[in-house]
Amino acid sequence: MKKRVIIPTIALIAILGAVTMGTVSVSAQSPMYGNLVTQIAERFNLKESDVQDVVNQVRVKHQTEMKVKWEDRLTQAVTDGKITEAQKTAIIAKHTELQAEYSALSGLSETERKAKLTQIHSELKKWATDNGLDSKFLGFLGFGGKFGKGFRLGYWAGKTE
Repeated sequence: MKKRVIIPTIALIAILGAVTMGTVSVSAQSPMYGNLVTQIAERFNLKESDVQDVVNQVRVKHQTEMKVKWEDRLTQAVTDGKITEAQKTAIIAKHTELQAEYSALSGLSETERKAKLTQIHSELKKWATDNGLDSKFLGFLGFGGKFGKGFRLGYWAGKTE
């Protein structure tokens, strides 16, 4: 009976945390959360690995949902004639490339990270121009614009303070 109440409670906590963080990939063991997984496991007398599995499942599900919404917005932009299908494909490819670049920034100091992000942003503006994209479409890639609040220097690049 206890597990019937505890597991949904843990799932709810994890979902709320994931929704709050948006598409940012955050480890439940990061300084932002302290030892959230450990604390939940201890509080509800569960295995830490089971709690971590639930958190990971919720994170993956949320990221998948956000990716579908993002691709739907791109498709709508094509339908509305704001971008072409080729531009949509280029945006998706660039997004994948940028995700790898962002991941590589987590080991850098704050100063190095900001410098690298400024460089990435400059290169991205040139890439957008070369691909016939208005700078407002940089929002599709995490750098502000019409489709979101944009990329905060350092935040998505592993900085959790």
